[in-house]
Amino acid sequence: MKKITGILVGLFFCSQLSYGQESSFGVKGGLNSFKWSESQTTSRTSFHLGGYYTYMISDQFAIQPELLYSQQGAKYEINLGPFGGVQKFTYAMNYISIPVMAKYYITEALDIHAGPVIGILLGSSVSGTAGGAVSTNALDVMLGIGAAYQFSMGVNFGSRYNFGLLETFENGDGTKNRGIQVFVGYSFLQ
Repeated sequence: MKKITGILVGLFFCSQLSYGQESSFGVKGGLNSFKWSESQTTSRTSFHLGGYYTYMISDQFAIQPELLYSQQGAKYEINLGPFGGVQKFTYAMNYISIPVMAKYYITEALDIHAGPVIGILLGSSVSGTAGGAVSTNALDVMLGIGAAYQFSMGVNFGSRYNFGLLETFENGDGTKNRGIQVFVGYSFLQ
C-alpha cells in the first residue's frame, strides 16, 4: 500500500511539474449587477474581489477554482396606491463565493468557461422604507457561464452570468439570485 501511495504522489508531483509553467494564480475584482428571478426587482450594483488558481489540464482545457467576496442582492419597489405612495427596499447580501470553472480555450488568449458557484452567506440586510433583517438561506448555488481574454502581460478581463439554482429565501417563494459579473484580473506565474 505504501508503494502505491508513493507512486501516486510521485505522479501527482510530476503532473504538477509538467503543467506548472502554464498554470497560474491571480487576483481579480469587478462589478456585480444582481437581481432576483422575480420580475418586480431591479438590479443592485455592487462588487466582487478575490483570487483564483488556473490549473492547465491541456493546451485547451483548464480548471479554475476561485475564492471571492461577492456583494449581491436586489432592489424592490411596492406601489401602495394613490394614498400610500411607493415603498423602496434595497436587499444587500454578502457572500463568500467559490466558483469552480471548467475553461475551454478557443484561442491561446480567449476562453469560455462554465461551472458551479457555491455561495456561503456572511450576512444580509434590508435598507429603505422598512429596514431590518432578511431570512436568507445560508447557502446559495448558481451556475456560472462566461468568457475571458488574457493579454500576454498577465492582465485579463471578462464577464460571467450566474443563474441561481437554489432559493434565496427561507420562505420557499421560488426567488433565486441572478446576475452579471464584469471583472479585470492579473495572473502571476506566467
